[in-house]
Amino acid sequence: MRTLFLALLALAVFCEEFHYFHYKEGQIIVDKEKPVKSTGPIFVEFLKTINITSIAGMHVSGTVYTPWAFGAKIISYKKEGENFQVIANCTEGAWGLKSMKLIGQIRVSGQWLKNANFQGWCADLATKKNYTVQAEGVYSKSPLYNPPEAAVRAQLLVGQTAENYQPVHVLNFAAIGYPYVNMIKNCTFYLQFKNATEAKPGYFIVGNDGAHCAIVDKEGDKFIQSNPAKKLVTLNPVSMIKDFFKNGYNYKVYP
Repeated sequence: MRTLFLALLALAVFCEEFHYFHYKEGQIIVDKEKPVKSTGPIFVEFLKTINITSIAGMHVSGTVYTPWAFGAKIISYKKEGENFQVIANCTEGAWGLKSMKLIGQIRVSGQWLKNANFQGWCADLATKKNYTVQAEGVYSKSPLYNPPEAAVRAQLLVGQTAENYQPVHVLNFAAIGYPYVNMIKNCTFYLQFKNATEAKPGYFIVGNDGAHCAIVDKEGDKFIQSNPAKKLVTLNPVSMIKDFFKNGYNYKVYP
């Protein structure tokens, strides 16, 4: 499985109560390796069928970029005013394109409208690898990064292979924080977003046929895409958009 609980991010209708945080000060440790800095989303969601918390990020080691995500079932929840604490058992996760069944425990505490401190360790039942995660999240009204933030995030993928990052994966990573969201498998999902009249940093570019998509870069004069010709994620001038969207396109804006 390539998505775990993050598949639900796009469909908040399934949630009875949901809380989103974005962290810039985080780290992940694999076994006894040195800590690796990471940024990404933290989610605490009380669903109609299960209560969960999840976190995602990117592990960078030299030229190897590995997206990761861990999900856990909440077994304890305490709340005093806006202060909260949840304890959850790790259940499943993903390391790159590999899914994992996990054991371990996660604690998340903070204030719903302010911050979340994420502390946890999870172990892969198959490989016995241990993953320790620490992160300080800041409250976000939306599960999506705003367009300027998404543009900066997308830049990280430039040079990565199209095999690992298809067009929709670039948008998912930039806006949601994790590329392999099961319920968003192709660019057609983003056709529903509101049209914009011009290119601005972080705006999506979605083909009218839904066959291809990209994101405007942080300067607003280039775009980042999974390039079907070069088989890499590339940065191209906006003047080349029509070369890759033969059937027309629209700029898309989102909250």
